Amino acid sequence: VRAVQGPADVMRSISPMETPQGALFTVRLPDTALPETLTGAHYLVLDGVQDPGNVGTILRTAHAFGFDDVILSPGCADLYNEKVIRSTQGALFHMNCVQRGLREAMDELRKQDVRIYATALHHDAIPLSQLHAPSRFALIFGNEGQGVEEALIAASDAALYIEMAQFESLNVAVAAAICMYTMSH
Repeated sequence: VRAVQGPADVMRSISPMETPQGALFTVRLPDTALPETLTGAHYLVLDGVQDPGNVGTILRTAHAFGFDDVILSPGCADLYNEKVIRSTQGALFHMNCVQRGLREAMDELRKQDVRIYATALHHDAIPLSQLHAPSRFALIFGNEGQGVEEALIAASDAALYIEMAQFESLNVAVAAAICMYTMSH
């Protein structure tokens, strides 16, 4: 890490913040890869989640509930988008986050006896409250508009939904938080 003090007028011209702090940092981005041997118990998979605030909030929540690795599809918001970084409140730097094709990642998870659950709003989905979570599992959450890709739902062990009284769906970060909490306890 290298820190450089910058003049106020320069900082205002390059910073997305209204009142920049006046300091710049250069860092090397980590090389991340899904470990060859998956030793963790809880994994999170994001399929095309595009809003940086949602991605950051989901990562922060995953870290809070002890999830091991986060796998993001190539269509997700950039992990190093400034809004993602701010939303994680630092959690991003304490987790292994990998961007890769999800079908390949699901194959790797399945080979190592990790059960995979996709969130979906169709008739084959089971209520979250009725699931008895196994010791090792992965949760898939989908794009804010389209949800989880149908092929990924079909390839998962089961589809889940959150029972609600009034609405059909929730914000993806809120739904992820509810599922992560429920399944990790």
